[in-house]
Amino acid sequence: MTPVEDPVQEMEQAEGEETEKKSVSGACFPPKFSVSEIKNKQRRHSMFLKLKEEKRKQKLELKKKKKKERKALGDKAPPKEVPKTIENQRIYDETTVNPEDEEVAFDEGTDEFSAYFNRLTNPKVLITTSDRPRGRTVRLCEQLATVIPHAHVYYRRGLALKRVIPQCISRDFTYLIVINEDRKRRGKEPTEHDPEVILNNFTTRLGHSIGRLFAALFPHDPQFVGRQVATFHNQRDFIFFRFHRYIFKNEKKVGIQELGPRFTLKLRSLQKGTFDSKFGEYEWVHKRVELHVFYVPDDQFDRRLNKVSAEAVDTFISAGFIRVDSDVSLSDLRSDLGTFLGLDRIADRYVFLKCVGRSLALVKFRQEGELTVKSFTPPFAPFPELYLLPVGENDSGLCSSSLTPDTLISHADHHDFPRPTCAPGKIKEPIKFPSINKGPQRSVPMQDAEEDESDEDTGSSDTPHLTHSSQDQMEPVNKQSARDRWKRRYFDTKKTTTLLEDTLKGVRLELHTFYSKMLQQLQARDAAKRRTQAKKQSSTKLKNELIIQIMTESSEIDNLRKNVDDAQMKLATEIKLRKQAATELRALRAELMQKRAQL
Repeated sequence: MTPVEDPVQEMEQAEGEETEKKSVSGACFPPKFSVSEIKNKQRRHSMFLKLKEEKRKQKLELKKKKKKERKALGDKAPPKEVPKTIENQRIYDETTVNPEDEEVAFDEGTDEFSAYFNRLTNPKVLITTSDRPRGRTVRLCEQLATVIPHAHVYYRRGLALKRVIPQCISRDFTYLIVINEDRKRRGKEPTEHDPEVILNNFTTRLGHSIGRLFAALFPHDPQFVGRQVATFHNQRDFIFFRFHRYIFKNEKKVGIQELGPRFTLKLRSLQKGTFDSKFGEYEWVHKRVELHVFYVPDDQFDRRLNKVSAEAVDTFISAGFIRVDSDVSLSDLRSDLGTFLGLDRIADRYVFLKCVGRSLALVKFRQEGELTVKSFTPPFAPFPELYLLPVGENDSGLCSSSLTPDTLISHADHHDFPRPTCAPGKIKEPIKFPSINKGPQRSVPMQDAEEDESDEDTGSSDTPHLTHSSQDQMEPVNKQSARDRWKRRYFDTKKTTTLLEDTLKGVRLELHTFYSKMLQQLQARDAAKRRTQAKKQSSTKLKNELIIQIMTESSEIDNLRKNVDDAQMKLATEIKLRKQAATELRALRAELMQKRAQL
């Protein structure tokens, strides 16, 4: 007896085989070989386009199929898949601000922008550039001055920010904006109306304070007649700025016209009060690097090769950990390193070492301005560590003269003292150099007298020293002789330098005349620029007034047309009614005449 098979199973198997055959025949798989293996460029390009077109057709078929399934299923259809983005996949931030929170309200009442939001101060913004700005940066400053009301543009002229900030405070500026670079082009011309400010996605505690900072740049009451909007949009921790104007096409449709400028901001740090890189209190810093600082013993440094072997790492002395920004240069870090480690004059006593291969090489002074802290962290270095080598009196050749004040001697006395030489071996008795005391400067005769006295003291080292009273008696004599010698030298040099003084006077006069001419030219240029700016402003004002007049007149004309159309409609209806009444009267008269004739 053969087993009887279920007919339902047979039908399912047959349907499965048919669907497999259709899928194999209908599906468009790429060739077994890779398209990139085709050497002919045109053939490779055509094959790639064919594959792309086939994939597009497959996607369309899948979309149509899913639509049919949704229509067939109706309410039972599965929900649509939402695409995964950084925003919807982000973990909920605990610092998200609730406007109704009491703590947030207290912070808003006591922060730096409370005076603005309580209408106690009006914003006054100073816009400046970096040193030697290009034309694009200057144009961006001028555009920002049109975006932000009550903004003034001043050129930097090589001044440090620490000198600019006190001048801003004395002139009642509330904010300072420093612009470094821009690559965008100029858009349409904005008007003088105060824009509306839109702040998007500033929801966290930090974002709330940054949003208040941007809001405080603009006046309190925006002028909605100008239809201008400044937007700060926070997304993916970047702040995108756009400046638009609304264009109302009709009652339902609204267009947007970009006026410019546009730029993207990235928050690096947030300080309390005015900017101070040394003693400012940071509220937030973007990704600071933690470095482990080590002192390298002097006996481990090979002076012949100017490096330290990697085997001596175990002998290094730990000085602690510091946290700094990754973009800080070594020259800036040198000045702040003493405050970080709690030491005095650390900049004069240590040299940096950098990991090169399996050894530590010496960092020269001219390289410190180019190297940043990032070069001491992985992947540029095996570990985030900073190595300091102490500099002794015999190591003055390792670093620049600006770092070792003991080697600063006058140029006239270079021949009196021997120069140091870096020997390959260890130096037992280092050469001592004369140091200049950092006291108040004295006159040249007094210095010469002291030098003469020191020469006399060194020359008579075998003789017994004078007593204190005899030295006091000899001091005025030595001073008088030193003054006489100095006068002789002065008059001798003056005789030889008369020609040079005459030439210097002539050069000074030429420089003065050239300077006065340049000032006159610059003043003339500034006056011409002011005139052109005044003409532009007047022309823009006239344009705006004409546009407003045209708009008002066009609205009045539209109202008159509507009134005329209404009057025409009323007249037409009245004429029709009168015609109907006339025809009805005629009919009634005819009926009356007929009745009279019958009677």
